[in-house]
Amino acid sequence: MNKTRKIIERPKGVGILKKDGKYVANVQYSVMVVQEYEKGDELHEVEGQGEITGQFTIISGDVGNIFHDVFTLELQDGRILGVNAIRGDGKNFSITVNDASKFTTNK
Repeated sequence: MNKTRKIIERPKGVGILKKDGKYVANVQYSVMVVQEYEKGDELHEVEGQGEITGQFTIISGDVGNIFHDVFTLELQDGRILGVNAIRGDGKNFSITVNDASKFTTNK
């Protein structure tokens, strides 16, 4: 079977960044949800083989030393992602998701 990856959602909006349940910052975010599929006669979703990445810009608040902590990003629609910053300049950050257990896609 061949495998392929497909972007299934690109949520964008204004969200809230939290640390240990406490407010840290308001952010403008953009997230990309990619799912892996197996190609056969039809495409079949490979369970658990997805990836969520994105970026955010600080609108207000202070993130401090963001690179050593895990944060929660609450999206505008109420969905929640556990995120780590992997790159940034103090205001704009790229993120990876380490916990998407409270995130469902709007397919």
